Amino acid sequence: VFNYVCPACAGFDPVFQEWKKKQPAYVHVVYVPADFRPDFKAYARAYYAAATLGLVEKTHEAVYKAIHEDHTLPGEGMTLEPAKIAAFYAKYGADPAEFQDLMTSFSVDAQVNKAHQFMMQSQIRSTPSLVIGGKYLVKGKTREDMLNNADALIAREHAAQ
Repeated sequence: VFNYVCPACAGFDPVFQEWKKKQPAYVHVVYVPADFRPDFKAYARAYYAAATLGLVEKTHEAVYKAIHEDHTLPGEGMTLEPAKIAAFYAKYGADPAEFQDLMTSFSVDAQVNKAHQFMMQSQIRSTPSLVIGGKYLVKGKTREDMLNNADALIAREHAAQ
């Protein structure tokens, strides 16, 4: 569970990407964008619009960079203008008008609502958070500690199958 506007998520993402590369083929990562506040919800909508268009692989790290390094997209607590986010995704092949329509579409609403329900069921209180097998909320004192705990839970779940 993450959000692009979250500074902690931006810091965690490079470590997480490296961790992901080392996972066995049976590990399937599902990103769930958090919707704690209006700025989080806007980026959750952008994530699902990008996913609908098959752009997440090309844009995931670029969105973090645009927000936290380049400051070309609004950051934490700022108002996100749909036209600005659509223009960003246009650089990666999205039609800006279609992207804006997708951000407010019924299908994206449904995905954001499903993500919200998952967060509530998983008792997510902060980002980034990891949930293993839909049932274990991973804790740790450091990022590395959290990923080590995730590895142990993944191994446990795989052995139980």
